[in-house]
Amino acid sequence: MAQRLLNSLTIPTKIQTLIALPLLLLLGGTGYELLNLNEKVKLNTEMTQRVLTDISGLVHHFQIERGLSAGFLASESSNLPEALIKQRETVDGFLANLHVTFDAMDLTALPPVNRSAVTEAHEEMDRIDDIRAKISARAITAAEAVTYFTEMNADLLETAVAQEKLMPDVHLAERAMALTYLQAGKDALGLQRAAGAVGFASGWDAMTMGRLRTATVQAQERLSTFHKLTSGRAWSIYKDFQDAPATKTFMAARTQILDGTPPAEMDAETWFALATEAIAGLHAIEEELLSTLVADMRDHDAFNVNVFWGTLVGTVILLVGVIAASLVVARNITSGLFRLTSSLDQIRDGDLEITVPGQDRRDAVGAIARQVEVLRGEAIAKRESDARLEKAFVDQGVVSREIGRGLKALREKNLSTRIEAFFPEDFKTLRMDFNDLARELETAMCQVRETGLTVGEGAQSISANVDDLSRRTESQAQALERSTQALNEITTSVRCSADNAHLAEATSIKAKGNVEACEDIVLQTVTAMEEIRASSQEISQITKVIEDIAFQTNLLALNAGVEAARAGEAGRGFAVVASEVQNLAQRCANAVAEIDEITARSSKQVATGNRLVSDAGASMAQVSAQVSEISELIIAIAQNLNAQSEQLSDINTAVAEMESMTQNNVSMVEETSTASEQLHRQSRAMNQLIGQFRMEAGQLLAPAQSRAA
Repeated sequence: MAQRLLNSLTIPTKIQTLIALPLLLLLGGTGYELLNLNEKVKLNTEMTQRVLTDISGLVHHFQIERGLSAGFLASESSNLPEALIKQRETVDGFLANLHVTFDAMDLTALPPVNRSAVTEAHEEMDRIDDIRAKISARAITAAEAVTYFTEMNADLLETAVAQEKLMPDVHLAERAMALTYLQAGKDALGLQRAAGAVGFASGWDAMTMGRLRTATVQAQERLSTFHKLTSGRAWSIYKDFQDAPATKTFMAARTQILDGTPPAEMDAETWFALATEAIAGLHAIEEELLSTLVADMRDHDAFNVNVFWGTLVGTVILLVGVIAASLVVARNITSGLFRLTSSLDQIRDGDLEITVPGQDRRDAVGAIARQVEVLRGEAIAKRESDARLEKAFVDQGVVSREIGRGLKALREKNLSTRIEAFFPEDFKTLRMDFNDLARELETAMCQVRETGLTVGEGAQSISANVDDLSRRTESQAQALERSTQALNEITTSVRCSADNAHLAEATSIKAKGNVEACEDIVLQTVTAMEEIRASSQEISQITKVIEDIAFQTNLLALNAGVEAARAGEAGRGFAVVASEVQNLAQRCANAVAEIDEITARSSKQVATGNRLVSDAGASMAQVSAQVSEISELIIAIAQNLNAQSEQLSDINTAVAEMESMTQNNVSMVEETSTASEQLHRQSRAMNQLIGQFRMEAGQLLAPAQSRAA
């Protein structure tokens, strides 16, 4: 698409486009830079200067009014001090100026948080008359008054920071923020002055001491931030302030108060004067830094304006120069191309005697002019060549007729034709080439005819051999197929035997396990019989003991009966008992005799059972050994059958592969036979085609046809 568009444009248009594109890019970049410079010019620091100046003066005088108001509320006096009245008038003047500045501020450029600070500052400024009335009527505490003025100063300082963030120069913005943090530190110093005045006037309670300590920490943090943002010169000025005797005295008194030992020789007025002197020192630093910062801001605004106008003027001059140079270059190129175009038109119209302009130029136009001159020379040479061709046109009729006659003879398959007519010198090579071509074709056709006859005979012989090979291969394939079927049956039989051997092996293993289990049971039975025999012996021993006890009891019963008889009537009852004991002893003896008889019979039976079980264990051991031998024999048979089955499977696979290969060979032989037959037929067809060509006298077609047949 782009290439088509470029091809449709004229060269002057392309040159103008080529010049216009860089100009547009240059204009775009320069315009963007000019817009940035214009924005910097618009974002001047005049409003920031006004905000800084008005807020700096107002915060300072608010601090003084805060200290005077706190001192008045902490005292017992009911009349406003003259200094407080004058300070209120001074503050009113700064308030009026700040109201005008706030009305001129563009609040939409501020972030929402900072806009809320400006709104709160407005609201606090509107409440000042009400707060002053309460202070005059002593209807507010010193702490509440200090809180109001402190919040007012915080909102004002935050408004200043918000305006400072809009400054385009980062260095100036940091210096302005450093000045604001210095003012915040001075405000914390004013809180220390107010807290000290209340402490010396009303006593150092925990609340007053906490306010002083908090204000001290705030002052240190804000001045530390001032140190981070400000320049080295401003910090050296602040260091001189710290080394001043009044500042050191104030800091020493503050340290004593924070340590819990306020100076005994100091009262509220002395503390207020000392703190005021320290605040005045900070205010002097503030004014010096503010004046320097305002001067630098004005220089920054002037520099931005100068850069903007200088860039604008330089850009206009550059554009004018580039456009003028571009027009000169474009005119030089287009004029040269126009003259070359005119020369080409004249050459096209046949005017070859012109002089091509611009050949001495060293640019692309000169190269084109030199090529046009070469083209003019070639046109002159072509005109002369056309004249010579026109002169030789008469001889071309004879040449074309003879060539046509020869080609017609070749089309009629007469390869013996030759051109013998006279040709002009320029066309003699054409006649010789035609004759050579006819001669080569004739020779080639003769060779092709001989080759066709030979190929036909060879194809016929191959076809006969292939037929014989096909029959033998087919017979071999049938034999292999029968062998494969027999091997499959043998393999199936051997595999079945192997499976049965595996089953016999598993059965023998189970039988061996059962025999071994029976052998274990017999051994356990023998052990049980031995234990029964031992138990029978123990029973016999126990019965002997019982028999002895019965004998002794019988003796004791006889003795008791004798003694009862001696006792006469008194021992009659004891004699009855002795008689019963004697009966029991006799019964025990009889029972023991029966137990001995039973135990003896049991011992004999146990011995007989033990002997029988031992014989059964020996027989089971022999059976187990025989079963193990049978199992080993069956395992060996199964392994041999597995090996035979695998070998037969391999043989079967090999025979199947041979059968497949033989079948493939049969297919290939059949295909070869078919191809040989086709080759033979094609050879005969080719000989018939070649026989249609007429050769020299003596080379006749009839012998070739009979030979092919």
